[in-house]
Amino acid sequence: MARHYSTQEALEIIMHLRGWLLILLLARSLIPGPTHYAVARICDPASSFALLLMEDILQHIVSMTNLHGRRSIAEWRDMDTEELQAYVGLLILAGVYRSKNESTLSLWSEKSGWSIFRATMSHKRFHQISRTLRFDDKLSRPRRRDDKLAAFRKVWDMCAPPADAVQAIQ
Repeated sequence: MARHYSTQEALEIIMHLRGWLLILLLARSLIPGPTHYAVARICDPASSFALLLMEDILQHIVSMTNLHGRRSIAEWRDMDTEELQAYVGLLILAGVYRSKNESTLSLWSEKSGWSIFRATMSHKRFHQISRTLRFDDKLSRPRRRDDKLAAFRKVWDMCAPPADAVQAIQ
């Protein structure tokens, strides 16, 4: 059965999407390449990565993943933001190496794998993080069952452009 939104909820959704659409349209009309914002803030790979995943988002993902890890894996060892960055970096690197359908075992293989994967974290730890990675507390979802984005809502809201940025574009 389809969910019916109140007028206020519908307007909030439209304004949120409208803000993103305006930002995307402006971005398409600009000169290709790094923005002035990025150029002023990027001095090394770590600062580039920080623009992709901001510290508050990393902290939230780490806390939700650790919560789920403690609940589901007996020998869970809490991860920190540095380990999450390493995990995301390995995912990006797997894409760079075009390992779309490649087994993770082959990426960590002594014989045919990439040494950077083995040097970054163990194969077992990579799979532990993959199984437990969370963006919210899964047990609180029933209270938010009307929200189809419930599992990702908090991170989505952290990424949403601030209202003043949307106003400036309009």
